[in-house]
Amino acid sequence: MNELFDMRTILLFDSLLSLAICLLMIHYASTQKTYAGFSHWTAAAFLASVGSLLVGLRDLVPVFVSIIIANLSLTCSWLLVKRGLEAFFNQEPSYRLDAALFVLFSSTFSYYTMGAPNLTARVVLVSVYLGYLSLHSARITRIGTTKLFSSSKSFLPYWLLTSGLVCMALPVVAFFEHLLPLSSFMAINLPHKICMIIVSCMHIVIYFGLISLFCMRSTSELVMSQNEVKVLKGFLPICMHCKSIYLDGNIKEDPKSWKSIESYISQHSEAEFTHSICPNCIKEHYSEHYSEYMTMLDGK
Repeated sequence: MNELFDMRTILLFDSLLSLAICLLMIHYASTQKTYAGFSHWTAAAFLASVGSLLVGLRDLVPVFVSIIIANLSLTCSWLLVKRGLEAFFNQEPSYRLDAALFVLFSSTFSYYTMGAPNLTARVVLVSVYLGYLSLHSARITRIGTTKLFSSSKSFLPYWLLTSGLVCMALPVVAFFEHLLPLSSFMAINLPHKICMIIVSCMHIVIYFGLISLFCMRSTSELVMSQNEVKVLKGFLPICMHCKSIYLDGNIKEDPKSWKSIESYISQHSEAEFTHSICPNCIKEHYSEHYSEYMTMLDGK
């Protein structure tokens, strides 16, 4: 049991899972249509794998690598998740705020690592920063799914919200219940290890939630295209003289309920029209130019 809940084992397992998700997303991108933001999430999964691995090598590699580089990789992975959501839902990214907060976090974290080493302060910094990114990502996803899918059908906003609240609660639990010793991160007590396992599991579920967003969007676009094809394959009421098409659901006596065949087909398909004139219409409407037109055709 002690080996199962060994902190190094937990982190190694999390690293392998994140790497597996990264490889899965690379395979998905090579075989399926993807949208903006997917590359951000693939890079985020890779950074999460690297970060967990380096934290798991604590006391085996230099402090700068196992603490600073490792935690910056983990926080960057969550930042990429947020940026990917902004790109996916076509929302305006907050470049300046993200850059300012990341610089503030990095400098403060480095100070409590190299300048005045303090494990509790580092845990508080990481938890609060990740909590902020998770809560902000939950808000982006909630708004985006409502607009993109007409209603929020994804579980992802709720998982991001829960993850953010758990991250925010970790430093409070660690401080008041003394679950996190100041001496070594690898020697934290069982309750805090369980919290880490919960956060790790939620982290994996969130990545599957990101992939599900792409599946939902692909399915939504496929249904829309199929509906358009059905409209074009059905009966189209068309005027026998001007060839205007009646828009179903409107009042037939209203002139606005009729649309030209060119604009109707262009709206419901990818076809575009360019106008010309056939020989019969030239003979009927421009009879004075018909012989000239036929002579020109014979010359060709």
